[in-house]
Amino acid sequence: MKDYPSPFRHAGITDQKFCPEPIAATLSYLFSQDTEFEGNILTIDFGGGTLDFAILKCSENKFEVAATHGIALGGDKIDQIIFKEVIFPLLGKGERWSRLVDGLVVDTLFPFSDFEELLINWPVSYILNQNKFTGPVMDRMSKGDPASAKFKRLYDVIKQNYSFQIFQSIKDLKCSLSFATEAYLDIPELDIYVLITREKFENMISPLLLELDCAIQKSLHKAGMSKNSIDIVIRTGGSSLIPAVNDKLLHYFSGKIVNHDPFTSVAAGLAISDYFGLNFGK
Repeated sequence: MKDYPSPFRHAGITDQKFCPEPIAATLSYLFSQDTEFEGNILTIDFGGGTLDFAILKCSENKFEVAATHGIALGGDKIDQIIFKEVIFPLLGKGERWSRLVDGLVVDTLFPFSDFEELLINWPVSYILNQNKFTGPVMDRMSKGDPASAKFKRLYDVIKQNYSFQIFQSIKDLKCSLSFATEAYLDIPELDIYVLITREKFENMISPLLLELDCAIQKSLHKAGMSKNSIDIVIRTGGSSLIPAVNDKLLHYFSGKIVNHDPFTSVAAGLAISDYFGLNFGK
């Protein structure tokens, strides 16, 4: 947050007010209630890019921010894990590549690692559409073995810039698995139709759930509170709808969790904060 004022000053905007997203979500919840709340609130905002926490002490129609915390973990990172675990093997990761080099047959693993970071960052995946990337893919496609179809997919992803479509399909899968125990990852452009169970999905994201666990404990530590000191846990943000995330919260705060407008609570809270002239940036 300390870096935000500079671009505003360059734009000539001198009146700057800031409100962390989980605090905004908390304000949205408090203003949606018919009765005044007193106690300690932990808000968990698990969105697309970040996982943010705020702990507020509420009393006599006032509140005090006890702690805020955040880590670089969000739905986008989950999507990238699914891309790596499910899609990469269907695009040729792990396959071998035989070719002639200076008259000698060289057989190695296909250098899929050269493609990985660009594939999972769709805004820059167009960079792959260069001969140094497409040349090896085309050579591997030409072998005519069963794995050639995988490299044809990789070629199509590169030439048609399909990375964005893949991520959209992954988001659809993730949403479906929030309400069903299994769902299909369906990408017709690439002839991909794969059944994914919720159990497999949860195994894929298990390292991230450990990060969530540590972040909860860090937030409580910063506030000088135990889990028993929390009266209400507000769950917001699209990634908070993942059942495994809810299970983790239930482990700490069973009977205290409320869901609040996962996709609009922050925007509503920012409007409330601005209306009352609140500023948390100092």
